[in-house]
Amino acid sequence: MIAACSLDLSRAMPLLVVWSVVASYVLYAFFMKRFGDSIGTAARPFLDRISEKWLWIKWCLKICTFQNLCIMASVVLCLEALAHFNIFWRDTDK
Repeated sequence: MIAACSLDLSRAMPLLVVWSVVASYVLYAFFMKRFGDSIGTAARPFLDRISEKWLWIKWCLKICTFQNLCIMASVVLCLEALAHFNIFWRDTDK
């Protein structure tokens, strides 16, 4: 894995993604098997507090999502405008 990433990262990216998913699932399964009951018991006050304020959290997430979509749309529009006037960030003739 390390050799593949050091030789050519763009070709090793799918391998890196699959490896990351498998490694995170193995760690999740290990922690849930070993500490599952104690994690649920310890997290109960935190989860109760979040469930009380879920409406506000939901609205904050919606606002952040809308803001990110607006930023991404403006970046895409700016790049399209630059491409329309044949202005590129890199010289493509080389």
